Amino acid sequence: MALGASIRGWRHCRPVVVVDGTYLNGHYGGTLFTACTQDANNSIFILTFGIEDTENDRSWTWFLGNLKKAHGDREGLCFVSDRHNNIKNAIGNVYPGACHGICSYHLLQNLKSRYGRSGHNVTQPFNAAIRAYTLIEYEYHMQELYAINNEVVPEKWSRFHMPRNRYSTMTSNIVESVNAVTKSAKHFPVIALLESLWQTTQTWFCKHKDTAQGAFTTLSSKYEKYIRAMSTVMRNFKVSPINQSTFLVSGETSSFIVNIEQRTYTCRTLQVNQLPCPHALATIASMKMDPYDFCSYYYTREAYMNAY
Repeated sequence: MALGASIRGWRHCRPVVVVDGTYLNGHYGGTLFTACTQDANNSIFILTFGIEDTENDRSWTWFLGNLKKAHGDREGLCFVSDRHNNIKNAIGNVYPGACHGICSYHLLQNLKSRYGRSGHNVTQPFNAAIRAYTLIEYEYHMQELYAINNEVVPEKWSRFHMPRNRYSTMTSNIVESVNAVTKSAKHFPVIALLESLWQTTQTWFCKHKDTAQGAFTTLSSKYEKYIRAMSTVMRNFKVSPINQSTFLVSGETSSFIVNIEQRTYTCRTLQVNQLPCPHALATIASMKMDPYDFCSYYYTREAYMNAY
């Protein structure tokens, strides 16, 4: 089940799809497959639902094949899921050009159950490593993990090593949220279940459309607040020109090189998030440029409105 509103709005959301399957509790059993993403205000944007007997290569290939048929493909497409081999295999078959990232929360739980008994806290170095923007930062926190256990392998979960941009979607929590909201409906027969899911999607879409129409800022409200918060932090940085387009941005504890023409920053925050970080904002302000020109379309009020 893919609603027309979801199909039309998808191209105005970031090209990151989170997928998961959950058991149905009704008389006939079965599995509910869900695919969703996030809109310009980071709200959950439901793409499609599917129902199958169980999770295997065939069922996930069927679900993702129908997802592709309804929503098409996207440049830079990235999937996020738990470490389910059936999902991995299906993505490779249906979306051979897409990237597949592992949910960091599920992987952390696996690490904690396996290595947590040693008395070491793996949470802090793990979360720092997966969110690292630079190789130096990543390797520093990986050394902390290796000190706990040198068998930890950074397969598909590090932001730095992802070949495609997964933006800020490091977990599959948005699908888990949908599963929690639709928990009672999982006891219904199939037709009633689909009607309930349809009503939930419709309700959310109406709510977010009203919110989008009530915004009068360039970005959505969440990212407008982010930019304004970063604008206060940027005052702690000093900008020194190296040449016409390259600048040294210095703070109390760190320095970064910024190329304003190529929009490359050695902190890599802008390249990954496609939002100006404090170092970028300091440089943009010194050049008297518009910071909104450096924000991705996917964070704008226009994208928020167009999605609904």
